[in-house]
Amino acid sequence: MALPETSWQAPVARGPLPVEFEVRAAVLVEEMKVLQAVLRRRREDIAKQLRAVGTVPRDVSQTSVYLDSVG
Repeated sequence: MALPETSWQAPVARGPLPVEFEVRAAVLVEEMKVLQAVLRRRREDIAKQLRAVGTVPRDVSQTSVYLDSVG
């Protein structure tokens, strides 16, 4: 599944935020900040895993069936 090539654009404002939604909007903003940090860490972890996988030889005719990850 390919991701779209275009970057995200904020929707056109449709007027001020109703007062009754201010608290919920502030909570959502804080939750998004936390989620952003979690996703950044996960992306870094996955990048490390992919680099490790990239070091495994790919020519199956010359490699063993098992990978010795210790020595």
